[in-house]
Amino acid sequence: MALLWRSRPRKRLVQWPESVDERLEILVRQVIAGGGDTSAAQVLGALVASCPTEPEKISQLVQGYRQLHEEDFRAQVDPAGLPELRRRGPRRKPRS
Repeated sequence: MALLWRSRPRKRLVQWPESVDERLEILVRQVIAGGGDTSAAQVLGALVASCPTEPEKISQLVQGYRQLHEEDFRAQVDPAGLPELRRRGPRRKPRS
């Protein structure tokens, strides 16, 4: 029996707010700081795999997401002291 995280991969293009993408990076950095080894894909996979499957609960999560204010969302987590990630591929250009 194959492990879920090792089964056939599928790519999906996701467009979301920059602050949500920064949170994903913080989550990866938190796992690494705790001594683990992971990737953004594994964190996203774990979140989707553990998400409730009841439509009402998913709807509540989406509604809560839609009501978040960006400043409050960014203030929830302080990335100071977390390890930096080594990036593969081309470097990201800072937004101007």
